[in-house]
Amino acid sequence: MALTQQITDGVHRVADGLVNWYLVDDGGEVAIYDADWPRSWPRVEAAIKELGRTAGDVIAIVLTHGHPDPLGAAAWVKDVTPFTTDAVLDVPGRPRVVATPGHTAGHVSFLLEDRGVVVTGDAIATFNVLTRSEGPQLMPDALNADPQRTRKSLDILADLSADTLLPGHGDPFHGRPADAGDRATHRARS
Repeated sequence: MALTQQITDGVHRVADGLVNWYLVDDGGEVAIYDADWPRSWPRVEAAIKELGRTAGDVIAIVLTHGHPDPLGAAAWVKDVTPFTTDAVLDVPGRPRVVATPGHTAGHVSFLLEDRGVVVTGDAIATFNVLTRSEGPQLMPDALNADPQRTRKSLDILADLSADTLLPGHGDPFHGRPADAGDRATHRARS
């Protein structure tokens, strides 16, 4: 059974139970977007191998936020480089850093502009880890540091030009970020 699911050219999803993380392969160099659970390094290596790459091809791990589920394989990295919002990172996928606070104070999403993809982390989900409901939605308020800011971050995502959202929990959302945000907002009000 394949560990990876190709989303678009060079962008692959790996689902590990309730958590997603992503591999971006760009000319033989690989970046990990979020990094699974701390115990998951063997699974990370297996997914990289499935792409025909090795752990030595990984040049970056970029994280949407500092919770245990995206931090995982980052524990294997020795050098840490901070980044700022609106920066375009020189890593596979060339993501633009977009501030989407609320789930955590420093939460960010990554817009891969040339691929029409946004890695949203936990700014929006398509699976509720508590109720198991599916479809675009916010993480439960109990799991957000600032639920009001989380809701405002939907407006930030809505302005992005993309056609696929890659959440930390749930299946990819194919459609405009604004549509996903509208559905999540409607769901939050009901």
